[in-house]
This record gives sequence, structure tokens and C-alpha cells, in this order.
Amino acid sequence: MKHRQWILFLLLTTIYSNFYGTWNLVNYLNDHDYYRMLPSQLFFSITELFANYVFYRCLIAKKSETHISPWFIYLISIICSIHIFLAVKELNVDLMRRNIALLIPDFIILTWVFIFMSQNPDYLPTTRTVCHWLGIGGLILAFYYIVCPFRERGERYNCCFLFKQ
Repeated sequence: MKHRQWILFLLLTTIYSNFYGTWNLVNYLNDHDYYRMLPSQLFFSITELFANYVFYRCLIAKKSETHISPWFIYLISIICSIHIFLAVKELNVDLMRRNIALLIPDFIILTWVFIFMSQNPDYLPTTRTVCHWLGIGGLILAFYYIVCPFRERGERYNCCFLFKQ
């Protein structure tokens, strides 16, 4: 019962981020801001939904199915780390409150991952697994920077989104 309450808490902490992301998607579509912020917001919304899916699966699991796949845990920790990295990278005084409020669920989830791994030594990654997942994190980060980066107003990219014009 205590395990389910903790998973429910993790699921509830991500509601604000999902609500914020959905609301922004509607606003960007309404404002026809397709190229500047929509791809970036889609990236964050989809990655946050994945974390919600994992916690939902843990919540509805039967008592006999308490096993969580290690790759779920590793992918959630990589996604939360990428969210924190990207938010800190764009940190300025105007956006500081918003970024901190959106990062609270990521910090809570990373704390849960560390607690979960310390209580379950079977989930501790080997050096090879860490290198493997850091490579996957690098690919996810490269995908973000190539396909869906946040652009300042007036900043344009050519057709490949790689070079500023």
C-alpha cells in the first residue's frame, strides 16, 4: 500500500507540467507559432507523458507484478536529467520561477530513482549500462537540438535546422 501511495504521489507531481505543456501547445497552435516554440514544447510534452505512462503502469500493476523494468527507470532518469539540463541552460531572471516550478517534478522523480535504486540493488547499473544510457541521452539531446530547438523571436534556421541564418 505504501508503494502505491508513493507512485500516486509521483504521478500527481507531474500533472502541473503536463497541464502547462498542453496549455502551451494550444496557445502556440492558436497563435500560429509553429516554427519558433511548438517543436520544443512537443518534445517536452511527449517526454513528460512517457514518465506519466511508467508511473501509471506501476500504479495499476497487480500485487504480483511489482517488477519495474530497469530500462524504464534508466530512461526516466535520462529524460529528467535532460529536462533539468535544458531548463538550466536557458535560465534567466524572467523565466527562473517558471523553470523552477516545472523542474520540481523532475527533481522529485530523480530523488525517487536514487531511493529506488538504493533499496533495490538489482537495478543498479553496471559501467557498461551507464555508458549505454548516456549514449541514448546524448542521442535524445542531439534530436532536440537538431529537430526541435527553442528559437528566439526573429531567429531563423535554414531547411536543415542546423545553421542559423
